[in-house]
Amino acid sequence: MLISGLFVGLLLGIILQRGQFCLSGQLRNIVFKRDLASFSPLLLVISVQSVGFFLLEQQGLIRFPTSPMPIWATLFGAFLFGIGMGVANRCVSGQLYRAGEGMIAAIITLIVFAITTVATQTGVLKFWVASQLETESSLVTIPQTLGISPLFLIVPLCLLTFFALQKKLRNQPLVPRQPFQQIWSPYFTALSLGVVSILGWVLSAETGREFGLSFSIPVGNALQYLTLGQQRYLNWGTYLVIGVVFGSFISAKFSGNFRWKPLSTADFGKSVFGGVLMGIGAALTGGCTMANAVVGTAYFSWQGWIATFVMMFGVWCVFILRKNPLESTC
Repeated sequence: MLISGLFVGLLLGIILQRGQFCLSGQLRNIVFKRDLASFSPLLLVISVQSVGFFLLEQQGLIRFPTSPMPIWATLFGAFLFGIGMGVANRCVSGQLYRAGEGMIAAIITLIVFAITTVATQTGVLKFWVASQLETESSLVTIPQTLGISPLFLIVPLCLLTFFALQKKLRNQPLVPRQPFQQIWSPYFTALSLGVVSILGWVLSAETGREFGLSFSIPVGNALQYLTLGQQRYLNWGTYLVIGVVFGSFISAKFSGNFRWKPLSTADFGKSVFGGVLMGIGAALTGGCTMANAVVGTAYFSWQGWIATFVMMFGVWCVFILRKNPLESTC
């Protein structure tokens, strides 16, 4: 059922809003804090998904993508995306939940991102993007390339995650006592995100969409449905992004965090420029941070891991020019 995308989106919107979880912030912390603890929330969500994805794949319930990675497009696209989310201060997931909180800058960024995405799918940038995606690469997943069982990667990943988390979880409770009165810990947020991501892949596979959480194409499809009214654009992914915004809105209203946040001229320019760069970058690198840094890394996609590190470099290039990069909000 396509409507299951709305259900997953609502859950995801609540999780992202209550945890204030933005992958741009996660990648920025990894780059500038340079310690394992900074990497632990992202490690946790990747590990949870890895276990779930491969169990489901072994049971034949989901199938991993088999398209080879376009090397040049991935490198260039991920770098553009990293710069874009650095300029706009948030990745697409951050923009979605901030839009639900009433942030005008996030809404503008999403609109520009959607327009740019449509331009790369069916508009003026379609043929240029298609030419960049042509590749002779044979890189799909790391286990496939190395000729090993995924367990040889899953087990070390889970052990590394456990080592990174053990000290942190001793000092703070994992489960929030008042879910709508306090910000969730990054670890509970990551755990919840991993579980919902697994659920999302299963439910989307039932509709013929064989992938987990991803926002770039669905955001573009939402705009195409609104402007063209064609039913094919109202798909599982479209319901997903609608659900994220509404889930965040509901969470923000219950917690008293919703308020319209005005837009300055400087913020408008950053939103437009960042939205364009992220739109082009996502088209070239196969999706946003959610598709690459969260889902792609979990099934050990070459594209997911390489894109994640290049995005980190793009974020570094932007924030290194700022005096206090860690103080920028998501």
